[in-house]
Amino acid sequence: MGFDKAKHLIEKFFNGKFEVKKFLGEGSFANVYLVNHNYLDTLMAIKIVKEPLNISTNKKEIFREVTLASQLRHENIISIYDAAEITDFEDEKSHAYFVMEYVSGGDLEEFLNSFIQNDLFMPIGRSLDLIKQILMGLNTLHSANPPIVHRDLKPKNVLLSFNSSGDIVIKISDFGFAKAVTTGISDIDIAGTRPFMAPEIFNKSVSTGSDVYAVGVMFYQLLTNCYPYDVDKYTNEELIDLKPWQEELKPPSYYNNKVSQDLDRIVLKCLEVDSSLRYIDAGDLLNDVENAIDVYKSNRLLQMIIISMSILMSIMIM
Repeated sequence: MGFDKAKHLIEKFFNGKFEVKKFLGEGSFANVYLVNHNYLDTLMAIKIVKEPLNISTNKKEIFREVTLASQLRHENIISIYDAAEITDFEDEKSHAYFVMEYVSGGDLEEFLNSFIQNDLFMPIGRSLDLIKQILMGLNTLHSANPPIVHRDLKPKNVLLSFNSSGDIVIKISDFGFAKAVTTGISDIDIAGTRPFMAPEIFNKSVSTGSDVYAVGVMFYQLLTNCYPYDVDKYTNEELIDLKPWQEELKPPSYYNNKVSQDLDRIVLKCLEVDSSLRYIDAGDLLNDVENAIDVYKSNRLLQMIIISMSILMSIMIM
């Protein structure tokens, strides 16, 4: 659906409630548009699913994203305000739509690429803060009853907004693959984005530990500017046989000497091939990340004190 047609459809269908401002982006299943809610004078985003609804469509499956997301209220999870069907009266086809919070700061993939393109590493403190926020939002999913596994965590699905102080506030988005589980489920459909998919997913098994693996991949990226494994060069059969994970995994400090041994340990535990050796869920990992942040801040403070004392000694000697 082209922009002009989508603009006409949205504005006509909603009878002037929304004014379509621009096209925001396209995913595998939907297009997203920036709109202004004319009565609230607030910017929002509308996602329209590409595939038309029909008699054979499983609407419960289509609207699972909004059903799950609407149950999860957290600063680090994108808010979904409304969902229903929008009808194109010209061809009489209906599409599922979602009205969501508009997040203006792009996504984590774009943010990370801004460092990679300038041959820089993201500051350790910034990486830790972003991972902590991701885990705080993800912990809301994993703490649900039953737990919810996102299944498609990746930098593209981590959106960036800003608070009143100008600090980055992340928003986990795109719950299209999310699934409620108990301790684990098997014989599922294989879903996700290859570099972020835990090894067990290729053998049709998933748990909260699968999301932990995806966070580990993102953490590795933020610290090193690269993926832990180049899974895209392998065939599906090789992935099922876990061939990529037979390679020795270099710790993040191999690429970035500012990464501490403690951070190496945390990231490598997230990326364990055997899910039983990983952190159980986001909350379990969050505890170690918060401790790492405390240690990092203490070391930074100590460094500042040492530098200040050195400057003072130099002045006194002069």
